[in-house]
Amino acid sequence: VEVVGDLPFEDEVYEEITNSLKDKIYSQAQITGIEEFFTNVLGNQGYAFAEVSGNPVIDDDSQEVKITFSVMPGKRTYTRKILFTGNNLTQDYVLRREMRQFESSYYDKEKIDQSTRRLKRTQYFEGVDIKTVSVPGISDQVDLTVAVKEKNTGSVKLGAGASSDEGLVC
Repeated sequence: VEVVGDLPFEDEVYEEITNSLKDKIYSQAQITGIEEFFTNVLGNQGYAFAEVSGNPVIDDDSQEVKITFSVMPGKRTYTRKILFTGNNLTQDYVLRREMRQFESSYYDKEKIDQSTRRLKRTQYFEGVDIKTVSVPGISDQVDLTVAVKEKNTGSVKLGAGASSDEGLVC
């Protein structure tokens, strides 16, 4: 197993994961999981558009597989703006206080995931969807569009009944 490309981290980060594949039975699911892991690690460090692919080369004679992970992190990305949609009742500051990803900071996938969980936990929204949008003409900046669907915040219940003894009961 080897890792090639523009590697923004020390080799130990990659070696620990790739060593887990040595002397194991080939599994495409495991390769895909490692690709996703590397992409997430890069995404947490500001590389929003990182691409990682595992390319197996099978040697039928020796019954071995050589896997080369190609890492292309791209440019480190900043979050330019965070835009909210769907919040007709909820004030903007309520949404912003739950965000862990901040404007003008490095893009961080884990912080965006935390923000989604925190917004859902407020119980104000039926749904929360955060999308990363590239800024046209600027390769190292993204905008985050946070679409929320608000729940009904109040309800009124009214009950009435009739009884032969009491008459109309409210």
